[in-house]
Amino acid sequence: RTKPLPARVAGVVAADRVVSWQPNPEKDVRGYAIYKKGFLGVAQKLADVKETRWRNDDRGKVELYITAVDGSGLESEPSETVTFE
Repeated sequence: RTKPLPARVAGVVAADRVVSWQPNPEKDVRGYAIYKKGFLGVAQKLADVKETRWRNDDRGKVELYITAVDGSGLESEPSETVTFE
């Protein structure tokens, strides 16, 4: 039997250069990956965090999304995208 992916990160909010989200319900989620959407849809991983918030220090327009990562290294589907202007 195949282990399911963690649930998609929910409740993503961006304000004052900080993005925050709700913790995932799975007990084995070990952290979250922050991605920046790039040219032609190519994403760049910016950070791995254990908290449910992250400060974005990039200036200008930045589109971010978050994934949850469990203890087996499985990664959830991307969250909704948030934009900093």
